[in-house]
Amino acid sequence: MLDYPLCLTAENFELFSQIESAIPKSNHVRIGGYIRRFQPITHSCVLSLADDQMIQINLDRRLSHSLENLLHRPAIIEGMAHYMANEKLLRVDAHSIFPVAETEMLLWSQYPKPLYGSFNVQELHVPQTPETGLGAIFGKWPGNETDDDLIANCKLKGS
Repeated sequence: MLDYPLCLTAENFELFSQIESAIPKSNHVRIGGYIRRFQPITHSCVLSLADDQMIQINLDRRLSHSLENLLHRPAIIEGMAHYMANEKLLRVDAHSIFPVAETEMLLWSQYPKPLYGSFNVQELHVPQTPETGLGAIFGKWPGNETDDDLIANCKLKGS
């Protein structure tokens, strides 16, 4: 059982690495919908998509002032989408918002998904052998020169 709050220690470093690698990377998104539940104190709102799914939006402070005019109207939000380890959307940090016609809003009214799923870094590890990686090319050049000839030639051209 984990104790909360979690503290990074040498013993649980691997656990933190696994959790971090399970979270998909954030990506830039453009989403169309209706602005609902604007909260000026927290600079946030909820975007309602055409299929009634709701998305939590955090607004840049300068966007909060113009949002009141867009309440319950079709709009497009652009920003960074952040995801949870289960690849579900956590929130979108909006950096721009603008009104659009309903037909254009419908074009962009799709629930954002991560570009790449989570992966385990250790799955990417390939052991280095004389036949793979640098061992496969080290000391082998397209010509007949030895490594010493190549180094001497590079020094000659550099001076």
